[in-house]
Amino acid sequence: MAIGALATAALCALALAGCGDAGAAPRPKVPILVYHHVGDPPRGERNPSLYVTPQRFRAQIRALRAAGFHAVTLARVWAAWHHGATLPTRPVVLSFDDGFAEQDTIARPTLSALRWPGTLNLQLDRLDARGGLSRAAIARMRRDGWEIDDHTTTHPDLTRVSARRLRAEVAGSRAAIRRALGVDPRFFCYPYGRTNAAVRRAVAAAGFKAATTIRPGLATARQDRLALPRIVVRRTMRPAEVARLASG
Repeated sequence: MAIGALATAALCALALAGCGDAGAAPRPKVPILVYHHVGDPPRGERNPSLYVTPQRFRAQIRALRAAGFHAVTLARVWAAWHHGATLPTRPVVLSFDDGFAEQDTIARPTLSALRWPGTLNLQLDRLDARGGLSRAAIARMRRDGWEIDDHTTTHPDLTRVSARRLRAEVAGSRAAIRRALGVDPRFFCYPYGRTNAAVRRAVAAAGFKAATTIRPGLATARQDRLALPRIVVRRTMRPAEVARLASG
């Protein structure tokens, strides 16, 4: 009996040791989708694939919802990955790059109807510019739960600029957004998705928690935090295809 009791105790101890993460919150893979324009491309546009029509955008959002997805911000994903916060069963981050007017007039109301937030990667020189986002528009986005992140001031290829300009476009942009909007961006988005070791060092030195690329794939807590992948949504993608890509 004594031997049996000892064996049972040993097995219990092994079970507990092997289940150290049993009570920890799960750290799921999360799709981060990328949108640019929500509208039709103008005549002569060099990159029309980045223009998703309003009708198709709304259909894509409906397809994501029908597939069981629920939009969250990147900050909420980060909190779940690193601080034990909760996430819906199928989280998805809907990110919008640059800062175009229709991201407020079309994307925001579409998501707001579902009580879904978006994540705006703001190119600062589009603030209050023609075709860009006004401060009032960004205030509406924030009221609807949107997250404001940093996408530099002028959208250069950061791998090709001087060290001085790199600091201005990364740390300087974060400080300028803080002054202009009273928001402290915690995440960074590389223009054109382009990065290298020097750029990543600048992003880390500026205090950003993580940064996103346009390398395709699902984002996970185990990846390089300064090179999180995203899925670019293009004009020709059918709603079912977007939901399939978000599913991995």
